[in-house]
Amino acid sequence: MALDAGKTIIPFRGNVLVAPVDTAPIDISSFVIGDEKTYTGWDSLGHTSRENSVALEKDGGDAEQKGSWEDEGLDAVYEPTAWSSTVNALQMDRATFELAFPGGEWDEATQSYDVGNIGTVERAVLVIFAPGDKRAGFYMPRGQITLGDAPELDVEEFFELQLRIQALSSQTTRKRFRWFATRPYKALAAA
Repeated sequence: MALDAGKTIIPFRGNVLVAPVDTAPIDISSFVIGDEKTYTGWDSLGHTSRENSVALEKDGGDAEQKGSWEDEGLDAVYEPTAWSSTVNALQMDRATFELAFPGGEWDEATQSYDVGNIGTVERAVLVIFAPGDKRAGFYMPRGQITLGDAPELDVEEFFELQLRIQALSSQTTRKRFRWFATRPYKALAAA
């Protein structure tokens, strides 16, 4: 494998986008944070935590060796692997509340959200790393979203609502997620 500094990235800036399940990902090469014409069909989650950045988690996948009397390392079996992500949303608005507490009710007059039973909601999720002149990221065609840990009040940090996202198999492709390799930023062609 050749050394290629153009394929490295430090994800110090980025954005999380959501859309209906199985929405095709956009061309991340032209993505610009806050410029909605670069992510048509997707909604930005808004501001997310820098201190508690987007995290990917893997659970399971442990190997168990199987052997015979003659060969103790004859084969291995692996337990199923669950992939998930945690996003700490900073914006206290209707869109965030609907992801954290699905099934609630927004009151436009009071700008408030009534929460009932806490469940899950499914969305496609696209996380784009956008530091300067490079882009990379990952896509979940079907992410099941629910509230993670209960929010904490910290007088020195932003209030955060933790969203836990389970990467489920797409109903059309049967894939759970896709990685986008690092690429240079490419501005959209003028309309």
